[in-house]
Amino acid sequence: MNICIVTVYKGNCGTCLQAYSTYKTLKDLGHNVVFLFQDTPNGNLSFKQRMKTFMIKCLKLEFNSAKLLLNSDKAFKKFECKFPTIKLEEIDKSDVDLFVLGSDTIWNFNSPYFYDKRNIYTGKAFGSGKSITYAASAANTPYETFVKDLAIKEGIEGLKAISVRDEDTKAIVKRLTEREATVVCDPTMLVEKQIFDEFLIDIPDKKYILIYAFGTFSKEAQEEILDLKKKKNLEVISLGENRSWCDKSIPYDVYAFVSYFKNASFVITDTFHGTIFSIINEKNFAEYGSRQKKIANLLKDVQLTESVKSEETSLTQMFEKGLDYSFANEKIKTLRKESLNYLKENLLER
Repeated sequence: MNICIVTVYKGNCGTCLQAYSTYKTLKDLGHNVVFLFQDTPNGNLSFKQRMKTFMIKCLKLEFNSAKLLLNSDKAFKKFECKFPTIKLEEIDKSDVDLFVLGSDTIWNFNSPYFYDKRNIYTGKAFGSGKSITYAASAANTPYETFVKDLAIKEGIEGLKAISVRDEDTKAIVKRLTEREATVVCDPTMLVEKQIFDEFLIDIPDKKYILIYAFGTFSKEAQEEILDLKKKKNLEVISLGENRSWCDKSIPYDVYAFVSYFKNASFVITDTFHGTIFSIINEKNFAEYGSRQKKIANLLKDVQLTESVKSEETSLTQMFEKGLDYSFANEKIKTLRKESLNYLKENLLER
């Protein structure tokens, strides 16, 4: 089949890798695959907005942060070359058999970007029965947002098949359409972890705590991290964000992301894909983002809720205790098999 993936594929390391994993899976199943070009003229990923952010950092004399931004932008552009794309206006001229919507938070209609493109991310723009979803997520979007616009309901009702990434999105689909959605794993768990070895690069650091987080850390949290660093004789490396209290801050870069996660002694994260790559690599990690439904659901599914950082347990205690991955590994194998079956069943020629 000629398949067009409709998802976000740039902006952060997890987004890039989920898109690549979907692409790799569909290609390995024998299909011709392209991505719908991600048009971001006015969003946070637009050139105009990135330059505005760069100038603001410079005016605030935050030169290290500005440099990280430029180097991250350069790294993402390098990785995006792996994605063959087609523009929306070219769709009618092409021979697309099926649109695969997802993965990622493509139904996060609290976001102006996704809401403005709701006809695309629900498949309504491509016609009824022409699209399936793979691991779509509503993030923290409430049900009320889905029913306030008839186009969203019509788009989802017209999907050939629906799979979602979490139970909350499944419940929304059931309530909205009375259809049962299939819960599947994130694409980065759909492939064998060895797939990511092609992105490994040599890194100079050997013993380190890796921080991959979009949020900020309180003074108390910083002190606890530095206490662990001192006790265990480790460096602290921040991936993507400039943190002056860390030993090193490096740009967002998919190759660095894969390499630093694979070799980390301990991981601190508050992101969904930071959590997934900690699990994929069987890392001892501390989760600071469990208030997000998608992270809480993931940790519950694989029985790794002990990774959630609480006031009752110190980072040193978490480091020394470690995590048991025996259940998680078996659960991922089961999810991978069920998820591949969903794809195979719904990618048959019509």
